[in-house]
Amino acid sequence: MKKTVSLLLALILCLGSCVAFSSCSDGNSDGKYKVGIVQLVEHHALQAAA
Repeated sequence: MKKTVSLLLALILCLGSCVAFSSCSDGNSDGKYKVGIVQLVEHHALQAAA
């Protein structure tokens, strides 16, 4: 019984993540990626990149 419940929960988790990741892409992307930089402290290289 315990194996069946854990297998069922694992299957639901896998299917849920497949649905979530399939909706991540928007249909009108042009192949370009946007990269974000989070700057927590001041750094000269990060200042020059922005």
